[in-house]
Amino acid sequence: MNDILNLEKSSTLVDVTLHKNSLTNDESYFGVVEKNKVTFNNIIAEIAKNNKGIDPHLVQYAGIIIQKEIIKMLKQGKTVNILDLVTICPKINCNVKNKNEVKSKSKMTIKVSPTKFVKESVSSINVKNVVYHDPNPEIEQIIDLSTKKFVSKLKNESLLKITGRKLKLGKNNSGIYFVKVDNNGRFLEKESNWIKVEEESIFLNIPTELNFLAPKSLELNTNYKILIKTSYLKNGKTRKKPFIQLVKS
Repeated sequence: MNDILNLEKSSTLVDVTLHKNSLTNDESYFGVVEKNKVTFNNIIAEIAKNNKGIDPHLVQYAGIIIQKEIIKMLKQGKTVNILDLVTICPKINCNVKNKNEVKSKSKMTIKVSPTKFVKESVSSINVKNVVYHDPNPEIEQIIDLSTKKFVSKLKNESLLKITGRKLKLGKNNSGIYFVKVDNNGRFLEKESNWIKVEEESIFLNIPTELNFLAPKSLELNTNYKILIKTSYLKNGKTRKKPFIQLVKS
């Protein structure tokens, strides 16, 4: 059993991230409150702290029993009011023209409705920090996997790891490229001459990390920068225009 007396402190201040509203053309944003999660065990710890003599493990056991009963009633198609906090009820997902199109095995989901009591409880929360959501990839570091050290000079056929966020490559118009640069970091070649890492040489392609083998065709004693070009967003979505991110060697 987890240590349920280890309480993670929650706050009456919240951080908000502004996301660009893609449904309008007025350059507006919608806000998303950053989650400050409190677990069931956190709640039990608070109960034990504020109510001396109550066995927290007994409260936990009671909570598990209540949870099982709620699930049982939902499976029976009932609407359940939970401690006057929220009301949960089954909801059918269908879009039909007549009743004959409604199947007995239609897909069901859950509808959760907060009570007035719950809505009023958040009215005193204040906003602490507001930031803009950055949808672009971000590079943190590049490491040579054979030496486990930061890369100071790019070499051909090196096994490399790039870490960061939102790095995953899309299927179309995406890739990892090596670009020749001068001593000031300026490109020396057109895009058509960039050296692309072959798909079969990319061993790991996830949002937080790229692992790949540097091309054999890299020239000795030549300055390169790695360029990541990706059209991937998330959940299978793609960008209209690929995002380009340089990685300093």
